[in-house]
Amino acid sequence: MPRSFGYHVVGTNDTRPSFSQGAYNITVNVKESSKNTFVNQLIIDNSSRIVDALGDQLKKTIK
Repeated sequence: MPRSFGYHVVGTNDTRPSFSQGAYNITVNVKESSKNTFVNQLIIDNSSRIVDALGDQLKKTIK
């Protein structure tokens, strides 16, 4: 699945769609823990917000 989509100019101002793997790489390391420490619970409870914030920041950086 492409991570990047856009258009490029071909010939005399004609545009065509283009796809690519994007200019970034997403890496996630997961460490399983039997203890629910404060930090682990904080990450678990806010994981969707963290991913959304990182995605928004990445979009700003790429533009």
